[in-house]
Amino acid sequence: MCFDEMGPIQLIPHQGSGWVPLGWPERLRATYKPRHGVRYLFGAYDVHADRLHGRLRAHKNSGEVLAFYRQIRMRYQARLRIYLIADNLSTHNTLPIREWAAENNVELVFTPTYASFLNRIECHFWAIGELVVRNADYESWDVLAKAMADHIRYRNGPHRDERLARAERKLLIAA
Repeated sequence: MCFDEMGPIQLIPHQGSGWVPLGWPERLRATYKPRHGVRYLFGAYDVHADRLHGRLRAHKNSGEVLAFYRQIRMRYQARLRIYLIADNLSTHNTLPIREWAAENNVELVFTPTYASFLNRIECHFWAIGELVVRNADYESWDVLAKAMADHIRYRNGPHRDERLARAERKLLIAA
């Protein structure tokens, strides 16, 4: 499993590109109040199952990270060892997290310093930024959370499974 956070994300109009009819460009509203704070998208990517999971969180601290790690652990049988890949952020490597990992058959694997690009979840965060956050103006955190959940559900959807199955069949026939 690959884990990381995306953010901070604000509820303000974000510039971006999109498909619109020719003519005047769409205007961004200028009357917004950035009083809603920020949120972070905590994400986990299962490399073997090709599944992405994510949750919006208000804080980026070790308690929130541990709570998300527990959610990841609940998705798998206890006897199955999980290798959890994360970057070297200090909130990912606290004593309570290390103790929890030792008790729950989880091995923490940290990417080298300044090499978070080695974590395979980073490219999925780019897609969420491009397809959900940019060129958008969400009115509340609930609307943004629903848009992110819809994107993740579509990304993990059955059409993706069929494409993977077709690719595997081609490889088996060629072998």
